[in-house]
Amino acid sequence: VVNPSIAVHLSEWTEEPFNIDAIESKIRALVASFATEIPGMVVGVSGGSVEVRIGDRPPVVIKELEGRLVAPPGEMQLQISSRANVFDSLRIEESIAGDTLATKGSIKINRLRLRESLAAFFPRPDEYIEDGEISVDVVLTSVGLKKIKAEIEGTSPSLALVRRARNTVIEG
Repeated sequence: VVNPSIAVHLSEWTEEPFNIDAIESKIRALVASFATEIPGMVVGVSGGSVEVRIGDRPPVVIKELEGRLVAPPGEMQLQISSRANVFDSLRIEESIAGDTLATKGSIKINRLRLRESLAAFFPRPDEYIEDGEISVDVVLTSVGLKKIKAEIEGTSPSLALVRRARNTVIEG
């Protein structure tokens, strides 16, 4: 798929708790469907863009989206890289075993701008963070969705926190 452009507008989050068993069941069904309906499918994406907006919040605009999805038999593999208005770069690599949902993966985000990303995803984003950015490397392993092991490394050159009229800048 070359140069796809997608816009997604989501409604505000509900206060209802989500059902982890139902979500896991849907993922199992999706992986099983790939394995039986289109085994060995490979989908590549080049030059894509996605705009995601929640309610009336500022959008997250993803650009330079590159990706590859390999469907089972065996395991589903996903690789994604992109840039966005809230981060400089994102790289995701995941593999999911079709039979057990055993997952191995990594997520790397460079220069995630905290204020802008929080404004896009949370209703009261500016309550504590005035400015700052972080870079994060996350390695995930799991079997299913109920027990996930994550190793996280991160750096933040500067973070400005605010509470009422007081503020603090953390540098390092």
